[in-house]
Amino acid sequence: VYARAGRATESIAEAEAALVLDRADREAHRILGLVQAALADNAADGARRTQLTNDAIGHLEQALAGARDPGAELTLGRLTLGASRLARAIEVLRNFLYDNPGYPEGVMLLTEAFERNGQIAEAVATLEPEAGRGRLDAPEAVSALAELYERAGRWSDAAARWGAVVDKLGLRKK
Repeated sequence: VYARAGRATESIAEAEAALVLDRADREAHRILGLVQAALADNAADGARRTQLTNDAIGHLEQALAGARDPGAELTLGRLTLGASRLARAIEVLRNFLYDNPGYPEGVMLLTEAFERNGQIAEAVATLEPEAGRGRLDAPEAVSALAELYERAGRWSDAAARWGAVVDKLGLRKK
């Protein structure tokens, strides 16, 4: 209830109290992980952000042990990607997309994880089908695919995508 009301301090206190009673309480770990992830997103201090991110990852991994929770999985994927735990991010995001195919944020995060891990072909294979279906037609997604085509040496595909970005943004002279 506290978490839904945006009361982070109370949420954390209640979740920690629940963990005193039962160290394996998945819901308490889930709440702690999601609240700490939100706090990490807003932390100005880099060291504090890193600590909150690491704590959130630990709690979300415990919450997801043997369970499925799309919101927690997506958050864990985003956090592990941000923490440069690329292999783990790829694993989590693949699992998320298995249950939620084509989910735009999941596709973009998995594409980024593959790209940062040097797996350009996999990044293209993740993003290309969704862009082809029109699910990801925001300029950011189209330009990301164009950049991946460039990195893969697919110059004509890259040129076509860059043309689509120009058209989408209305930058083509008439």
